[in-house]
Amino acid sequence: MPTAFEEKDEKEKKVTEEVAADEKKTDETEETPQPEETKEDFEQMLESDFVDTDRIVEGDVVTGKVIAINDNYIFITLGGKNEAYAERDEYETKTGKLKVDIGDEIRGFVVKKTDSEIVISKSLNRKYVDKGFLKEAYEKKVPVKGKIVSTIKGGYSVEILGTRAFCPFSQADIRYISDPQSMIGHYYDFEITEISSDMRNIIISRKALMEKEIAEMKEETMKKLEVGAVMTGIVSRIADFGAFVDLGGIDGLLHISQLSWMKVDNPRDVVKIGDEIQVKVIGIDGEKIALSMKELQPDPMIKALEELKEDDIVKCRILRNESFGSFCEIKPGVEGLIPISEMLRGSRVNDPSEVVSIGDYVEAQIIRINREERKISLSLKALKDDPWETIDDHLREGEEVEGIIESITNFGVFVRVQEGLTGLLPKSKIARSSFKFNEEDIGSKITLRVQQIDKAKRRISLEPLEMSPASNDFIRSSGDTRKPKQDWKKYVNNAQEVPEDNPFSDL
Repeated sequence: MPTAFEEKDEKEKKVTEEVAADEKKTDETEETPQPEETKEDFEQMLESDFVDTDRIVEGDVVTGKVIAINDNYIFITLGGKNEAYAERDEYETKTGKLKVDIGDEIRGFVVKKTDSEIVISKSLNRKYVDKGFLKEAYEKKVPVKGKIVSTIKGGYSVEILGTRAFCPFSQADIRYISDPQSMIGHYYDFEITEISSDMRNIIISRKALMEKEIAEMKEETMKKLEVGAVMTGIVSRIADFGAFVDLGGIDGLLHISQLSWMKVDNPRDVVKIGDEIQVKVIGIDGEKIALSMKELQPDPMIKALEELKEDDIVKCRILRNESFGSFCEIKPGVEGLIPISEMLRGSRVNDPSEVVSIGDYVEAQIIRINREERKISLSLKALKDDPWETIDDHLREGEEVEGIIESITNFGVFVRVQEGLTGLLPKSKIARSSFKFNEEDIGSKITLRVQQIDKAKRRISLEPLEMSPASNDFIRSSGDTRKPKQDWKKYVNNAQEVPEDNPFSDL
């Protein structure tokens, strides 16, 4: 029977044999040659990791994918482990917004190539190349960077790659240049459109490049364009009716009514040319794009309709007068209507401007709220005392009054005798007076007599202070004298006496 020491030795021997076996197996694996096919695949894969950079020369057009961006440069992979870089500001908009992002493809021109670096650029510039590239740039349609030096007859003198070129005014921009001097001293990209063999006469165009860029941008923008889309654009120009916004190769119209929920009198009070703004697409008709800023803002009417109620008294500002009433601003972006019938008590109003002017602040009472139609109706006269309730205190039949002619109709003249009280001078009374009225008399003062006050019907009948007798008060005798005519109707059995003159009979 083995002792404890013998058992220990046996175990150690067994472990040593297992380790030796594992090491032998590992050695055999390492010495086993790989299949020939695997070696070839590895070599191909290694080759594919490296673009043949010897084939790339300065002036070539290359395309790569953006892999990193910092404050100054954009880093691009040209395939495999080969990288290039471009200056960031060349791919930024006028407002400093970068046009590309990580993962996007970028196209540029090799302006510098050494063993250690490849620099690409959106256009050729003197920093990297000399004017020997001019011919190649013309043939390959490679943009060149130039500085506008001065104006000459018909265009600009531009310095490109150490030489001078000519850019006609018509080719300096896609839009009309109202101030040619404003471009002097600025750098732009140009395309060489003509060049002489001795490179002394060079004609360039900025417009040609801009049109190409806009066409590319437009194609990309149209892919994203749909009603309801929220987009970022640049205000390109402003008119009295609204602003045009460049969405990227195509302009949309931001109508003045879509700038804000509040009343806007001039679009220039809200936006400026060059402003970067967010807009919502609310309509598309071919290439006509309708935009809105207010659709991206909270609708103040929703909150107002929750807070306001009928009979509330509000202070509002008169915005505009129409023939049927006045529109007023109750809160910023919340409008109501004061109908012409709610302007004054007991007085005829022909035009709201007789009572209120644009810009006036008035107190009014809310008389109706239509939440479905988002309409609020208000009244000025609801806050005025009813003069008919106290008419006996300040107006009596038979007394003389001075009033203001409010309107002239085919049945008489309306005269305001007191605030809230208007009477009628009937046509039949005018015929018996020396009065001759025309439209120029509206607003003039006139003194009359109160003939009748009908409180039940709220009517006041007026008459001239002097009148000739009515023609039916006389009969002609055999002579030339006129004698009073007898009213035969009072002798008719049970007949009621007919009033001499009903001032409202013509109504």
